[in-house]
Amino acid sequence: MKEVDQARLNRISARLRIELTAALNFLPQVDRGASAMSRVLGLERTTCQRIVAALKKSRDAAEFVTRLPGVRALAGFANAMRKAGAEEEDVVALESAVRDFDRFVSAVARSKSELALVVRAAASQSRRSVPGPVSPSAVARAREDHFHASTIIAGRWSETHLGVQLLRPVPGDANWMELISIRGYLEHQAHDGAMPLALYTGVTGEAARRGVRFEAIAGTNPAALDSPGILEPFCSKPIPTATPRHGTYVLSYLIDADGVHRNKPFDFVVGQKAVDRIPHPRTSDVPVHVSLNQAEYPSRQFVFDVYLHEELARNCIPSLSPHMLGMHLDVWRDTWPTQLPHGPRLQVLGSHAEPADEHPVAQAVTRYVADAEGWALDEFVGFRCEVAYPVWRAYYMMQFDFGRVPRGG
Repeated sequence: MKEVDQARLNRISARLRIELTAALNFLPQVDRGASAMSRVLGLERTTCQRIVAALKKSRDAAEFVTRLPGVRALAGFANAMRKAGAEEEDVVALESAVRDFDRFVSAVARSKSELALVVRAAASQSRRSVPGPVSPSAVARAREDHFHASTIIAGRWSETHLGVQLLRPVPGDANWMELISIRGYLEHQAHDGAMPLALYTGVTGEAARRGVRFEAIAGTNPAALDSPGILEPFCSKPIPTATPRHGTYVLSYLIDADGVHRNKPFDFVVGQKAVDRIPHPRTSDVPVHVSLNQAEYPSRQFVFDVYLHEELARNCIPSLSPHMLGMHLDVWRDTWPTQLPHGPRLQVLGSHAEPADEHPVAQAVTRYVADAEGWALDEFVGFRCEVAYPVWRAYYMMQFDFGRVPRGG
């Protein structure tokens, strides 16, 4: 039995999942079940059943590719979608992904049943050891070297890059969600002549697509401060001058700390609540909520927490992956070409938002903002991305998939 490149399996699985879903979005919602799809596309019902089950029930790459029908059936599905009038761009992308899958299958197995054995064995092995020739310690050393090089290039860095997002259903209307976003730099410092400093907030995939507007957290903006959203208890004194800029997708702050914090560390934290509501993912063709946080400047630690109301958390499957910014990044569709290997593990902080937290500022600012807005934090479940020496300019992305069935759900 041949060995499987786990990273390649993950990449092929992610690509197939994305392209199959994109093609299926052409069909009306009522025709996306196996029976209706079989009738509309003129395909065998078992082919459609396997595609639907793979997309909805698979929890990892191995399970996904083994649930799928064979390569010939997938190619037939792509051709049927073309005949049904799907976008040619989507069909061509799906056909390319199927050919990639075909090459993978040919390289590791002689049959579909052998493929199932091979990838399950690979998945089992990957749980016991790190796949590939690069050790975790080598990756950690590379990131630390990258940090030191980046601080020279950028001229500035933070001890901790902090990001927190909270999401809950709109009371009385579960088809919409409310969003709070917190961003901050802790113990930030710079050399003379460093690149300018800015802080961006309020970024999620859906918020970016819809141009959602943000406002200051209730009762947290002292009248003496000209910039809305600054969380004064968590900023160094005197608070650096910050000029807000309202962009299409984000509220940003241009920060001038040279006058009062020149050549010494300082903290700067802001928080906003979305003025506009965000549609619940289950109402969208792509039932996935995406939360992003970018390492805009080098930092020793990267802490990114997303708190979902328990009503949301129990109906989705979360995942975490690091990405390099693409020129035309679509935060859901085009994630597989930008994904970096050796990503961090998604941590579940649990309910009541009271973990034994190694990052007390993250915990304190989350509690402070939730209390200010009257959100009951004990009704939320937290998810954390924690990285030592994150890749400068990379995005760390949490996806919450409401279209797949949580185990036991």
